[in-house]
Amino acid sequence: MNTYKYGAIDDEGRRKTGIIKAQDNMSAYDELRGQGWIVLSLKKHSGPLFGGHRQGTGGGPAGAKSRFYGQGATLLKAGIPLDEMVELLEGQGNGGEGLGNCLSGGSTLAAAMSSCGQVYSPQEIAMVEAGELGGNLEWAFEALSHHFTRREKLYQGLKMAMVYPLFLVVLSLCSLLFIIVVVVPTIMDMFVDLSLQLPWPTRLLMALTHVPAQYLVGALAVLLALAAGLLAARRQLSVGRELDRLLLKLPFGGRLWLMKDLGVLLDCLGMLLDSGIVIDRAMASCVALCTNGYLRDRVEIMVKRLARGNSLKKSMENGPYPVVIFNLVAAGELSGELGAMLRQGSEYCMKEVENRLRILETMSEPVIVSVLGIIIGFIVISIVWPMLELMTAYM
Repeated sequence: MNTYKYGAIDDEGRRKTGIIKAQDNMSAYDELRGQGWIVLSLKKHSGPLFGGHRQGTGGGPAGAKSRFYGQGATLLKAGIPLDEMVELLEGQGNGGEGLGNCLSGGSTLAAAMSSCGQVYSPQEIAMVEAGELGGNLEWAFEALSHHFTRREKLYQGLKMAMVYPLFLVVLSLCSLLFIIVVVVPTIMDMFVDLSLQLPWPTRLLMALTHVPAQYLVGALAVLLALAAGLLAARRQLSVGRELDRLLLKLPFGGRLWLMKDLGVLLDCLGMLLDSGIVIDRAMASCVALCTNGYLRDRVEIMVKRLARGNSLKKSMENGPYPVVIFNLVAAGELSGELGAMLRQGSEYCMKEVENRLRILETMSEPVIVSVLGIIIGFIVISIVWPMLELMTAYM
C-alpha cells in the first residue's frame, strides 16, 4: 500500500488537498474520482505527516500536534462538524493528513487515527475515543494540546540547555587545536635548537605535541569502538536496563533524566484517568513514554501490579520515584482526586527539570572556561618558564 499526496477540486469549485493510500497511482486516481473529485495533482508521498518526524512510539513533533489539537478544539467549540474541521486543518497544513479519507467513509475519529499506523500514539487514540464516547471531544483535544505543548516546551528547554555548552566546547577545542598544532611546535623547536635544560612542564608539553599521528588515530578508533560497543550492549534488554539504571544514579544528569520522564508520564496518566480510562490500561498506554529502559521496566511492573488489583501507591513501591510523588499519589487515592494529584506531580517534576536546566546553563560556562583556562595556563607556563630561565642566564 502506497501513500499519495493529492490536490483536487469538486464540481462546485471547492479545493481540497490531502493524503490517500492506494495500491498504485491509478487506484488512487480512481478512488478520488469515485468520491466526486477532479484530480489536479497526484504524487507519491513518502514523508512524515507531522513536520518531518515519524517516531516508533507514535509521535510526530510535539509542536505540530499541539497546534493540530489546539486549533481542532477551537473549531469544535465553534460548532464546526468533525469532518469539516479535519478537512480545514488538512488544507492549511496544520496536521491531520489522512484522517479525512477515513472519516468520509463513516469511521470514527479514533478508528481513523488507528488506521494511520504509528502516526498517533495509543494515548492520543484512547483520549479521542473517550471524548467521542462521552460526547466531549473538544475537551479531549484541549487536554492533548496542553500535553503536547508541555512536551514541546520541555524538549526545547533540553535542546537549548545543551546547545550553548556544546558550542563552547567546540569553540574551545578548535582554539586549543590551533595552539597545539600551529603555535606550540614552532616555539618548542626553538627551545630544542638552543639546547636548553627544559623544565618538566615544557618537556611534558613537547612529549604531548610529538605523539605520532598513528597513536592518535588508534586512540580515536578505540574510543569509537568503545562507544559502538556500549550502544550495541544497550540494545540488549538486560544490559541496556542495567546501564540505564546506573545512568539514573548519576549525581546531576540522572535526576534530570528521571524527572523529565516522570513529568511526561504523570501528565499523560492524569489526562487518561480524567477521561475515564481504567488505570491499568492507562498506565499500559504510558509505558512507551519512558525513554529510560530501567524506568520503562519499572512502569511495566506497575502495570502488572495494577492489573492484579493493587493500588497505584502500592504498585510504585521499590521504584526510583521521589517521596513527593509517593505522597501525592497517596493523597490522590484517599481523596478520589488521583488525576489532579498526578498533574500536580507532573508540575513538580517539570519545575525541577526547569531548575536543573537553569543550573546547567548557568554553570556550564564557568566550568568550561575554567577547564580551558587551566589547559591554556599550563601551555603558557610551559612556554614562558624556559624563556625566563634563558633571560636570567644572559642577565
